[in-house]
Amino acid sequence: MCCTCKLQRNDKTFKFVFLNVN
Repeated sequence: MCCTCKLQRNDKTFKFVFLNVN
């Protein structure tokens, strides 16, 4: 899951991607 990888890099990016995926 790319989202998980991004979460470690940037929490903001994770939220942005998570919203897009949903």
